Amino acid sequence: MFDYPAFLREWNEKANLERLTYLTIQQRMTLEMLTDKFGEESLHTVISNLAESNFLQGKNKLSHGWKAHINWVIHPVNFEKVLNGVYNQSQITNKGCFKQI
Repeated sequence: MFDYPAFLREWNEKANLERLTYLTIQQRMTLEMLTDKFGEESLHTVISNLAESNFLQGKNKLSHGWKAHINWVIHPVNFEKVLNGVYNQSQITNKGCFKQI
């Protein structure tokens, strides 16, 4: 069973994004689906990748101040991209564009 309090704690301690106090039923269902598909370890990896991405943190000129938020992160397409490191610094070329992987 998915441990919501543990997820909230880890998100708030490590993601460096909006502080979460609760998850909606839809968010919980989506997180359960993502956990079933990618495994529970994927949540830790995604949170770690969020914390290390200047783009997702809004600290990159390409982001124009935009920051990732929970609903964006748990969208299945975005979740898989974050999980696979698409937004990690090592995936950004010298020209400021994202590499295709």
